[in-house]
Amino acid sequence: MTCVLALDIAMNRSGFAEGGPEWNRPRWGVFETAGWRDGGEAVNLVRWGDFLDERMEANRFTHMVIEHIFVDTRIPKLKALVALLFKKKMREALSLARSLAEKPAFDFAATQAQMMLSGVAVERAARRGIKVFSVTTDEWRERFLGMNRRPEEAKGDDKFWKTLALRRAAELGWYCEFHDQAEPLGILDCALAALDKPYR
Repeated sequence: MTCVLALDIAMNRSGFAEGGPEWNRPRWGVFETAGWRDGGEAVNLVRWGDFLDERMEANRFTHMVIEHIFVDTRIPKLKALVALLFKKKMREALSLARSLAEKPAFDFAATQAQMMLSGVAVERAARRGIKVFSVTTDEWRERFLGMNRRPEEAKGDDKFWKTLALRRAAELGWYCEFHDQAEPLGILDCALAALDKPYR
């Protein structure tokens, strides 16, 4: 019997969802960490491993699906800055440089935390013979939300995808407090559709 643990791993709050084609209702929640920048990596990784052990002991998971790690390097803004400097449009370049300084182009700490947490998850699954695969954001959004490209009118809305995931989960009767709970439900749905023909 197919039983899936879906993970949306993040630095401070990772979401999870559990379910199978025969389940009446999935289960979901979050796992929170803190202190990554203050030397708390080891404690967070041990707690995460213990949490996964508990989930895996409580369920007979056949599969684990993890959302691909997203690395947002803000390359388009950096390219735009270089283009402005090359064209000697200093006022515009200075304005863009200030916005990049306020929101740095890339903070590796969050990506590093995701990579470490993912490694622990894959190792825990391997110990138990649980098959592991990953899905891209585009894949699960296309199935769960009906789209994977932000509409033009929502270009400036940083919460667009989060709000949409919460709304879609609520439509299915899965009322989530955080988007970190709704998104793994989308990942779970995508995984079950790939693994089980009748579920589709």
